[in-house]
Amino acid sequence: MLTRTLAAALSATAVHGPLWPLRLAVRLARLGIRRMQRGLVVEPSTKCLAGCACCIPSEPRDLAPGELAAWLDCAPVNPVTLNLAGKHSDPLASGSLGGITAVARRRALSVSISTNGAGMTPETAALPFDRWIFGLPGATRSSYAAVRGIDGLDGVIEGMRMVLSSGRAMVESVLTVWKPSAGDREAFESLMDSLGVVYRRAVPGIFDPSGNDVGRAEMLAIGDPSCPYRLDPDGGVSLSREPGPCPALGYLFLDASAVLRPCPFCDRPDPSAAVPSRNAWLEARSWEAPKRARNLSHCRWCP
Repeated sequence: MLTRTLAAALSATAVHGPLWPLRLAVRLARLGIRRMQRGLVVEPSTKCLAGCACCIPSEPRDLAPGELAAWLDCAPVNPVTLNLAGKHSDPLASGSLGGITAVARRRALSVSISTNGAGMTPETAALPFDRWIFGLPGATRSSYAAVRGIDGLDGVIEGMRMVLSSGRAMVESVLTVWKPSAGDREAFESLMDSLGVVYRRAVPGIFDPSGNDVGRAEMLAIGDPSCPYRLDPDGGVSLSREPGPCPALGYLFLDASAVLRPCPFCDRPDPSAAVPSRNAWLEARSWEAPKRARNLSHCRWCP
């Protein structure tokens, strides 16, 4: 983690100039004084281009650049980092990705994108991100197809090559370990070596009780050392070990409906804010406490 963070900082300094670390220190200090979260995760769209056979599509909606700007305009201090990501979606599906990126670029000191890579185009690959994070559900064509229900790995690899060829941004790849890809670590390392991706890691698949995506109980790599879950006698899923600190501490989530939430998995009855205002940002500071205590609606399944 430290190595990736340092590499991201060095990459940002190379792109934005030698004063970037000073601007970073000043922004962090201002956020710290106000006890505000340092990062914002933004969902540009509820849509996805992966075409997974198992997916139940969400109601289609793209976050408008003006909606993101409205939230950032009223923030007492803008976040240091802004990451474009999806829940049951992917940023590359947004018809406003260029505009969203431009707004993010003007306000945050570091802008990254987390994507499954499906639907990459040369124009998208050229967008000015500091960091690209590609998520793979499998590192072989067979395991990828077993998770997604489609044979799409080659297209994702081609998308990664487009970004890598620009040489501008830091590129990281993440293997999400599901049941069909539990044996893919060696293949993943080999694939990343062939592409020249230095920063890579494997993470366990996260259980999604909504059943809308691949995170269903039958897809979990139960028995794999990395898997944090067990199947209960009643067929339910629960954590098999004590969870670590909340991974969303220090971050907020703005969904594609322009609603601010504590994290991507929060829903009713968790706190949220639908109207951009200075007070909404200040109120969101109190959301860190339930995240630390792990008493939000989905904390019971979050490792």
